[in-house]
Amino acid sequence: MTSGLRLPSSQHQPSTGRRLGRRAPRLASCSRASSAKTSAPASAKKTSAPALPTGDYDPDLSAAYFAARPLTVVRRLAFLVSRASTFGVGLALDRRLGIDASASRAAELRVLLTELGPTAVKIGQALSIRVDLLTPPYLEELQKLQDQVPAFGDDVAQSIVDSELAASGSSLQLPASGPVAAASLGQVYKVTLDDNRQVAVKVQRPEVREGILLDLHLLRLAAPIIKSSQNLNSDLEALVDEWGFRFVSELDYLQEAKNGTEFQAAMRARALLNITTPTVVDNLTTSKVLVTEWIEGVRLEESDADDVSRLCGVALNAYLTMLLDTGTLHADPHPGNLLRTNDGRLCILDWGLVTPVSEERQYALIEYIAHLVSEDYSSIPSDLVALGFVPPGSERVVEELGVVRVLSAVLAQLSAGGGAASINFDALIGELSAMTSTYGNLFQIPPYFAYILRSFAVLEGIGLQADPSYAIVQECYPYLARRLFTDDSPRAQAALSKMIYDTSGEQLNARRLVRLGRAFQDYNASTMRAPPSQTSTDSPRSTATVPAASETSPSPASSSSLSIDPTQREVLMIIFSEKGNYLQSVVIRETARAIDALSRDAFMRFVQSTGGRLALEAASRQRAAAAALGPLRPVLLPLPLPGEIFQSVQPLASKDAEDDAVLATLAELTNLAGPTIEKELGLSRGQVTPRQVSTFFSALPPELTPGVRVTLQRLSTAIVERVVARLRNQPAGNTLADAVLSLPFLPKPSSTAATPALQSTAVPAFAASQAKDVVVTWTDEAQRELNRAPGFVRAAARNKAEAYAKEQGLSTVDMNVVRASR
Repeated sequence: MTSGLRLPSSQHQPSTGRRLGRRAPRLASCSRASSAKTSAPASAKKTSAPALPTGDYDPDLSAAYFAARPLTVVRRLAFLVSRASTFGVGLALDRRLGIDASASRAAELRVLLTELGPTAVKIGQALSIRVDLLTPPYLEELQKLQDQVPAFGDDVAQSIVDSELAASGSSLQLPASGPVAAASLGQVYKVTLDDNRQVAVKVQRPEVREGILLDLHLLRLAAPIIKSSQNLNSDLEALVDEWGFRFVSELDYLQEAKNGTEFQAAMRARALLNITTPTVVDNLTTSKVLVTEWIEGVRLEESDADDVSRLCGVALNAYLTMLLDTGTLHADPHPGNLLRTNDGRLCILDWGLVTPVSEERQYALIEYIAHLVSEDYSSIPSDLVALGFVPPGSERVVEELGVVRVLSAVLAQLSAGGGAASINFDALIGELSAMTSTYGNLFQIPPYFAYILRSFAVLEGIGLQADPSYAIVQECYPYLARRLFTDDSPRAQAALSKMIYDTSGEQLNARRLVRLGRAFQDYNASTMRAPPSQTSTDSPRSTATVPAASETSPSPASSSSLSIDPTQREVLMIIFSEKGNYLQSVVIRETARAIDALSRDAFMRFVQSTGGRLALEAASRQRAAAAALGPLRPVLLPLPLPGEIFQSVQPLASKDAEDDAVLATLAELTNLAGPTIEKELGLSRGQVTPRQVSTFFSALPPELTPGVRVTLQRLSTAIVERVVARLRNQPAGNTLADAVLSLPFLPKPSSTAATPALQSTAVPAFAASQAKDVVVTWTDEAQRELNRAPGFVRAAARNKAEAYAKEQGLSTVDMNVVRASR
C-alpha cells in the first residue's frame, strides 16, 4: 500500500482516500465559540483591552488578555465541563449497568475531542497508540485524529496562501480536489508546481491561536488546585508553561521548517542516512504556510514490508540521538509522523513540536542509566537530584526510603517487555503510598522531562503495536553502547567504566561487556547499513554511509587483506586508533593484565610439574653449595648461579588473587564471545595460535596499519609498566625491576607510544621509582579526591602525585599537588 506523505506537521497524515472538500464539517475553535458574543464589548473597550499576544507563548500576557475577557473564559469553561461531564456520566452508567458500549463510546470520545478543539485533539493523538493503556475500539477511533479531523474550507485556505505569499510576489494554487489530510492545527494539500515538482502544502487553521491560548490559560488556573488536592510535588504550572511554549511554537511554520532542515543535516553529519525528512521549499514557506517536497511512502505501523522491525529500531535510535546527542528532540512522534518511504528509509514528519535538551542533562541521563544497569545504587540519589526528580538536599531521604529498590524493580519489569501493562501498579502504588505517608510527596516531574516522556511513550506504543512483548528499555541498549564506545568525554568514560567494571572498579564484568559489544553491532546493523531496496540510482542522501565490502576490501580470494563488514571495520578503527581513545585504553589495560596473569599461571604450572620440581631441587642444591663457600663465595662465584636466580624469581612471578580474578574473567569472556569471534575469523575452537594472530594483523586493510603499529607499541609499554610495578611491590623486586628497565629492546613506561589515557598511569609509576626513598603524606582532602577516581587508576594516580611532590621537594600531597600532577 502506498500513500502520499504530507509535510512535517502534526496536521498532515497520508490520505485515507476520502475527499475533504469545501463543505466538510469544521473543527471546533474555542475562540470562535465565544467570539460572536464578545466582539461587541471587546470593540467598545478597544483602547484599553490588551491585544491577542503574538510570538512566543507568555503566560502572563495570556492571563492579562483573558482577564479583560472574563465571559470568554467562563463560556469556554462551561462548555468543557458540560461536554466532558456528559461523556463521563455515560461511562459511569455503562460500568454500573455492566454494558459494553466501548465501540460507541470510543466514537463519542473522538467527536468530543474534535469539538473541544486543537488542545484536546493533541491529547487524543498522544493516546492513540498506547495499546497497553486503551482497548482496540478506542485506539481505532483516536487514530483518526491523526489525519481525519474535519477540514476548513478550501476557499479560506486559498485566501491564507494568497495573503502569506503576496509580499514575496509568489503564488500557489491549491487543487480543487481538496486537502489530502487535516489535523489539529492545519491541513495538507498535494500540489504540482510549474516545474512539475510535487510538493506538500500545509496551511494553518484560521484563528487557531486564541483557542490554544485560552485552553492553556484554563489549564494554568486548574494546575494549583490539582496539585493541592492530589498532594503532588511537581510544579504543574511550570509543566503547563513548558507544554504551552512548545505547543504555541508549532504555529510558526518558519521555525518548523528550520527544525526539519537542521535535523536532516544532523543525521547526514552522523552518517544516519536511513533516516530522512522532507526538504523544505524555502521561497514558498511563511509563518502560516509550509511547503516541502512530497515523499511517497506508507505509515510505519501500516506497512507490511519485512523491514518494519528494523525501521522501528531506526526510529528509536534516531530519537535517542536527538535526546542524547543533537539536543533537539522531536516531541510529536505519533504514527502519522513516521513513514516508511518506498526506498526503505524512515521519514520523520512534523517538526513544529520540538524540545531542547542541554548537554548537562544529556550526560546526567547517561550517568543515571549507567548507574541503574551497573547497580551502583549509591549514586542514584544524586542522579535523581541532578535530573530534577528530587529536590536538592534530599539524597539521604531517597536512600532511606528505598527509592532505588523500587526504581530497579520497575526497570526490571519494563525490561521484560509489555510496556505499562507489565508493571505491577498495585505494588508500586503501595510502595509510593508508604513513602508519602512518612516523608510527604518527595518526587516531582521536571518541566523539561514532560516532552521527553511523551516522545518515548509514543515510540513504545508503536513498538507494542507490532510486538506485544516489546521492551523499550532493551531497545535503548544499542544506542547506549555506541555512545559509550565512541564518546571520549570524561563523563561518558566514567559511565562506561561503571557499565563494564564491577563495583570495585577493578575487575571487568564480562557479561555486561559482551552485551554492550553485541548491542553496538545491533546499532550498526539497524542504522548504518543502506536499506536493501536502494539502488545506484538513489539520490546522494540515500547512498550507504559505509563503503560496501567490495569497496572496503579485496575479494575473499585476495590474501593481502581481510574482507570485513562495516561494523567490524568501525570496531577495528576504534581499537586501533592512532590518536587513542578510552575504549582502546581499556582494551590495552585488560590485555596487559591477561598476558601477565597467563604468564604467571604458566610459570606456576611449570613449577608444579615434574620438570619444575626437579628444577627446584637442582636450584636448592646449587644454593646450598654456594652458601657452603662462606666468605670465599665472592671470589670463587662472583655471578649468581641459575638455580639461585630461579629461586629468587619464583616468589616474584607467583599468582595472586588479582591474577585469579583476571583469569576467571578471561575464561568467562572466552565462553561468551569466543565462538562468535572464532567464527568471524574462520578459526576452530581452541586452535588460535600466535601464527594465526600474526596472519590476522598482517591481513588487515592498509589504512589500519599505522593504528595497529601504534596500538601494539602502547600494549608493549603497558605490559612492561605492569611487570615493573608488580616487581616493585615485592620486598626484593626493585633490583629485578631495574634490570628489566635496563633491557634495551623493551619499551620504557615513559615512551611516547602510551595512549593519552595510559600516560597518566605509565609515566608516574616510573617517575616515582626514581625517588623511592622519600616518604610523603596525603592530606584528607587530597585522599578524598583520589578516592573519586576509578578503581583501576587509583594506584597510578597516587604514584603520579607522589612522584610530583618528590620532584618538587615536598613532603605533603595536597590538592595543589594533585592538580599539578594531572
